[in-house]
Amino acid sequence: MGKGHSVAGKVRSRLNAKVCLLEQWARDGTTPSDAMIPKGPAALARWHDSARGLESWTSPNIAAPNGPNADLRLRFDAVLRILAPDQSNLPDDKLVSKFDEVLVAQIVTLSEALQVSEASLRRSQHLLLMERERTAALIAQAAKVFPLSGSN
Repeated sequence: MGKGHSVAGKVRSRLNAKVCLLEQWARDGTTPSDAMIPKGPAALARWHDSARGLESWTSPNIAAPNGPNADLRLRFDAVLRILAPDQSNLPDDKLVSKFDEVLVAQIVTLSEALQVSEASLRRSQHLLLMERERTAALIAQAAKVFPLSGSN
């Protein structure tokens, strides 16, 4: 067995350890509170947890669907559907970031519209108060000019 086979065997062993642990969690129906569930093959490769004896790798081909460890990749995909069934429906970071930008823009627009509405309401209240005062003054003036009958 050459050096290449030994490295491939070591990496396969790392992948197998991760898949077996995920399968154990799926069988148990629970995951430890500090557990990290990788959301895909890239996260699976980066996953390093020395307390659980898990090591990372850098080659993207290790868990490729058609690669040398396709059987383990199939098992990983299956267990991921059990442990994180909605993970495939999660939006990616770019989409979330764009959504956040849109929400912030909407908040700013609504805040500006609220300020304009408040200013308009204050102006209307001021005009109403002025009209009431003017009406009261006109009534008082009219009472002097046209006294009520019966007060002679």
